[in-house]
Amino acid sequence: MLRRSVPKLVLSLSKVVTAVWSYVDFLAKVSGAWIRLRCAKDEKDFRRALLLDYFSPLAIWTPIEALRNRDALIVGTSLVSLFLRVMIIFSSSLIRLKTVSMETPVEVRTAFVNDPSRLGHAGLMPIHTTVGVKRYKLDYPRGISNQFVYQLIEPHPNSTSELHATIEGFTTDLDCQSATLTDFNAQQWEGREDGPSKSWPTRIFNSSFGLGTSDCDILIPSQDFSFELTAPSSVTLDESAPVRSITRGVSRVLSGSCQSRNSTSSQTEPVSHRLVWVVADLLVHYSSRGGQNTTVDIILRNSQQIICQPSYAIHDLAVYRDHNGKESISLLNQSQPRHLSRINAWDITQAVIDVYDRISQDSDIRLTLRSNELAELNALGNLELDSLTMSSLALGQQTFPDYPSLLNYTALALSLRTYYQMHTKLLVHSSLTEPTRGSIVGTAKTRVDRLTVEALSPQVLVGLFMLSIAALFSAQSALPKKFTLSSDPRTILGLKALSSGFAYEPLWEPGDLEISRLKTEAQTQKPKNAAVTTSKFYQPVTVNPYLRIPVYFATLAVVILLEILLHKSYRDDGLGPAFQDRKYFSYLWTLLPVVGSSLLNLFFTLVDSDFRTLAPFHTLLRGLSPPHLSVKLNLRGLFGIHALWEEIKTQNFASAAATTASVLASLLTFASALLFFDADQSVVVEKQLRLVGSFTSDMHTIDYDVFTSRTTYQMEPMGASEVGIILSLMLQNNVSSPGPVYNDLIYPVFSLEGLDREESKLNESELEIRAVVPVLRGTLECHLLPDNEVMVDILHSKTIRNMSNSSTPDLDSWPAGDSIRVNIAGEYCESARISTPELAVTAVFALTDSRASEGVFGDVYPHLMPNTSRYLPYSQYLYVWGKYIQGTFDKPPSVTASALKCDAAVESVEVETTFFGTRLAIHPDRPPKVKEETKRVVVPPVLASRGGRITSTYPPLNPFRETEPGAFLDAFFSILATSQHTLPPVALFDKSRAPEVVEAIKRQHTIIISQTHNKLARIGYDGVGVYADMNVTDKGVFDRLGLGTLNDTTYPATVKVKSSRLDGWKETRRVFQDETATRIMQALLGTTIFFSLLSWALMPWTAILPRPPTSIANVLALLVDGNIFHVTNTEQSTPIESNDARNRGVVEYIVCIKKFGLVDMS
Repeated sequence: MLRRSVPKLVLSLSKVVTAVWSYVDFLAKVSGAWIRLRCAKDEKDFRRALLLDYFSPLAIWTPIEALRNRDALIVGTSLVSLFLRVMIIFSSSLIRLKTVSMETPVEVRTAFVNDPSRLGHAGLMPIHTTVGVKRYKLDYPRGISNQFVYQLIEPHPNSTSELHATIEGFTTDLDCQSATLTDFNAQQWEGREDGPSKSWPTRIFNSSFGLGTSDCDILIPSQDFSFELTAPSSVTLDESAPVRSITRGVSRVLSGSCQSRNSTSSQTEPVSHRLVWVVADLLVHYSSRGGQNTTVDIILRNSQQIICQPSYAIHDLAVYRDHNGKESISLLNQSQPRHLSRINAWDITQAVIDVYDRISQDSDIRLTLRSNELAELNALGNLELDSLTMSSLALGQQTFPDYPSLLNYTALALSLRTYYQMHTKLLVHSSLTEPTRGSIVGTAKTRVDRLTVEALSPQVLVGLFMLSIAALFSAQSALPKKFTLSSDPRTILGLKALSSGFAYEPLWEPGDLEISRLKTEAQTQKPKNAAVTTSKFYQPVTVNPYLRIPVYFATLAVVILLEILLHKSYRDDGLGPAFQDRKYFSYLWTLLPVVGSSLLNLFFTLVDSDFRTLAPFHTLLRGLSPPHLSVKLNLRGLFGIHALWEEIKTQNFASAAATTASVLASLLTFASALLFFDADQSVVVEKQLRLVGSFTSDMHTIDYDVFTSRTTYQMEPMGASEVGIILSLMLQNNVSSPGPVYNDLIYPVFSLEGLDREESKLNESELEIRAVVPVLRGTLECHLLPDNEVMVDILHSKTIRNMSNSSTPDLDSWPAGDSIRVNIAGEYCESARISTPELAVTAVFALTDSRASEGVFGDVYPHLMPNTSRYLPYSQYLYVWGKYIQGTFDKPPSVTASALKCDAAVESVEVETTFFGTRLAIHPDRPPKVKEETKRVVVPPVLASRGGRITSTYPPLNPFRETEPGAFLDAFFSILATSQHTLPPVALFDKSRAPEVVEAIKRQHTIIISQTHNKLARIGYDGVGVYADMNVTDKGVFDRLGLGTLNDTTYPATVKVKSSRLDGWKETRRVFQDETATRIMQALLGTTIFFSLLSWALMPWTAILPRPPTSIANVLALLVDGNIFHVTNTEQSTPIESNDARNRGVVEYIVCIKKFGLVDMS
C-alpha cells in the first residue's frame, strides 16, 4: 500500500495546482463582466456585460459560453481549469508500481587463494563431509557442484528470475594408467617364534617392487608396502602335514616418484609425483622343518596396480539460471585452463595423504562406513586395507565392490578417481577460498517492483499542458493592462458601494426597445411582486432535492458496490484478468475510479459553491448575523480550510458543513487512485497431503532415556555414529539438513496426491504447497543456577591423591595435574563409592595442558569425552562451563563457573508450512508458523529418580574444528564454541554473557534431538530408523494423538501453480481491489454524505432570492427592487413596489455606470 502510494505524489501536485488555479479562474469570472463593461463599444456590448453569468453553467459549458460572448479571458481560464481536471484523472495512472524484470550486476564474493600452506588446515572435515554427501544424501556446501568448486556470486541465484554470469571454477582430477609390477619381494621385518612350532605370533612383512607404465617407472621401497600375517588356528603344522597354504590380500594407496628414462645414463632422475594403488593377491605357504621351525613363503599370485597423475585447473564457467529456477553450471566454450602460480597438483594430493597418515584405521575411518559395508569388507576374505583404500572403496562407487573387482583396473581407477575428486573439492573449498569484493562478472534479471511511466498518460498530459499554455497566452492578451475596482464586487457591501452616490436623472436613454429587452432578461425569475411565495424563487440546481436525493443514493450504492467487489476480489482471486497484452486496457480500471470520484467531487464542490454564494444573503435575510457583517461577508473563491474557518467564525454552519463535505470529497481522488492494482496471480487448486511416513508410537510408552539408549547404543548398526556425523557436519559446516527437518521441527513424510502426469513434472519453483500438518519438536526447559549455588575451586594433584581410598577407585585413574572441582547442591547422587564429603562433587575438570595459563572448560551430562570430567548429577541434563586462570608464584589461581540444569521433552505441534516442488521441500524464505495452542507432550521430561547415571541421549559428536589451547571442552561444548551457527568462543569467557550461552545450548540441543529422532525413530515410507521395518502394524505416534494414521490420513493442501507450461494452469496478471483504499473510500463517502445532509438540515430552504446573484444585472436588480436593498439601508426600508420604478432604477444604474463608470478608466 505504501509503495503504491508513492506514485500518487504526482496526483497530489496536480490537485494543488488545480486548487490554486480554481481561485484564479474564479477571480477571472468575477472580473470578466466588469472588464467587458469597460471595453463595451455600444449598447449591445453594454447589455451583454450586465447579463454575463459564468457561475451558473457547468464547467464544461463555461468556455463555450465565453466563446459565444467572445470573452477570451474567460475562455482561457476556464479551459485551463477544465484541462487541469482532466490532467488530474490521467495523472493518477501516470506512474504505476509494476513487477518488471530488470538487469542487475552480478559480483564475485569469493576467490581462490594462492597459498599452499592453507591446504593442511582442513583436517578431517573434507573426509566426513564426503561421507555426508555420499552416504547421507547431504547437499554440498554452497560453492560446490558435482564437477567444480566455483566462486560465489551476488545476488544470490534464488533471488533472481534469470541469471547469466562468468565465474571461475576449480576442478581436480586423476589421470590413471594400468601399470606392470616387477621384482616383487616380501621379507619378514619383525616378529619371532615363541615356544613350539604350533605357536605363531603376528609377523610384519615388507615388500619392495617396481611399477612401470609407458612413460613412468616407480620404485616402491620395502617399508612402504608392509602387511601383517597371523597364522590362524587352522594352520597347525605337524609331522603328517608339514605344509599349509592360505590366501592373503593386501591393498595400499601409496605415493611415488616417476623416474625419467635417460638413454645416456644408467641413473634416473625424479621428475614428478604419482599416486599409486596396488592390490596384491598373495599365496602364503606355511612349512615346518623337523617340526621345530615354521617358515613362510609368500608368492604373488595376482595383482592389480594403477599409477595416477594428479592435476587441477581453473576454468571459466558459465552460470545460467532460467525463470523456472533451474540452475546450470557448465564449462565455458574455448576456456583455457589456468593454474595458481604457487600451487601445484601434488600439493593438493599430499594434503589428502597427510590427513590419512594421521588417521587410525580401526577408529575414525570405520565410523564413516555403514555396518553392511563393514560386513562386506569382512566378506572379502583375508584382506588388509589401508584407510585411503577403505574410503575409496566405500565412497568411490555406488555399490561396494566384491573381491574380484579389486583386481579389475576399471573398477579400481573409477573408485579412486571418484573419491579423490569428491575429497579434493571439499578440501579446496574449505582451504583455498576466501571472501572478497570482486568485479562484475555478469547480469541477473530480477523481478522487482518498479515505478513505471505509462505510455498514454504522459502524451495526454503533455498535450493538455501545451493547450493550457496556449489558453493562458490567449487569456493574457485579453486582460487590460490597468484594471482596478473601487470595491470588492464579491460582497453585498462592495456592490452597494459601487452603485452608491450616483444621480437618478437619466443622462442617457437607450430607447424603449432596449429597456424592454433589458427588463425581460435582467429580471428573469423575479416575482411579479414581493408577496409571491418563495417556492417560485431562484434555487440552485445542485441543491434541488430532485438532484440531491438521487446523488445521495448513488453514493450509498458506491459504498455497497465497493464492499461487494472487495469480497469478490478475495473470493475469486481478483476481479478479472488485467489483459497485459492489450496496450490501453489497463486504463479502464486505473482511470474509471478516478473519473467516478472526480464527478462526485465536482458535485459536492458545486453544492459548496452555491452555499457560499447564498450564505451572505441567507444570514442577512434570516438575521443570523449582524447586517454589517453579512454585507461584508465573502466566502466565494476561498480555499477549503480558509473558507471553513471563516464560516465557523461567522456562524454560517450550513455553509461550513457543505464545505466540509466538499473537502472530504476532494480526498476521494487519492483513495480511488489506489483502489485497483494488478498482480501476478497463480492458479490455486485444492489437493491433499497423505501421511506416508511417521514416528514410532513406542515413544510414549518407554522412558526417554531407555528409548534413546536402545536406539543409540544397543542398536549401534542402525546408525548412532551416522547421526553423530550428520549433526557434526550440520553444526560445523555449511551442509543442509537431511530429511524433512526444519531447525527443531521434525516432519513426517507426506505425498502430494491429485497431480496428473504433466503437473508432476513441474519443478520446485513452479509449485507451492501450503498446508497445516503435525510435526514433532524437541524442547529443553532450563534453569540457570545463581552464582551462590555454584561452588567452584581448584584441587591440586596431591590433594586428590590423599583423598583416594578403596571406596573411590576411580580417583586412581584421574590424570595427574590440577583439577577444577564444581559442586552444585543437590546435583549428585549418593553412592557407596563416595564416602568422603569432599568427594561429593558434581564435576571435576582435569587441567592436563600445563602450557596454557588460562582457558575455558565445559561439559554436559551425559558427558561425551572420557577422562575429562566426572558427573553425578540429579537433573536430566546439566551443563557446566567457565573460565580459569592458573596461579603464579605471586598470584593465586582463579576460576569462575556457570551451571544450567535442564529437562528435555518431545512434543507434537501443528505448523502451517509452505512446501515447494513435488518433493515437498520446505520453502527457505517462508519459515513454518507454529500453532502453539496445538502442542501436546509426546515424551515427557524424565528425572533420574532411580539413581546412577542417565544414559546419554546424544549420539557421538565429532568436533572437526580444533579449539584453542587451554580449552577443556567436551564434544558438545567444542562444537558450541566452533560452530558457525551458535556463538563465538569468547562468550564462554564472559560470565555476563551466560544468557547468550544458554540460548545457544538450547538451540544446539534441539537440533541434535531433532536429527536423532529424524534418523532413528521413523517408520513407514523410506523409514531409515531403528523402527522402520520392525513393526509393520505400528500406525505411528500421531495416531495415538488423534492427529493422523499412517497411510490413511490426508491433510488439505492449497497448491499454487506458477507455471505457463500447462495450458489449463497458465499464469496471468489479474486486477485486485485494495482493502485499505476501499475502507478509506467508504469512510470518506459516508462522512461526505453525513456533512452534506447536515448542511441541508441547517439550511432546508435555499430558494431565498428572486434571481441568481451571479451577474451584475441580477445583483443590481436585487438591490433596486427592494428585496435586499431595504435590508442594507435602514433609511429606505420600504420596498419599491412599482415595476416602472424598478425598471427606471435599472436604467438609472445603467446610465450611471455608462456615464460615470464604477470602474477606474484611467
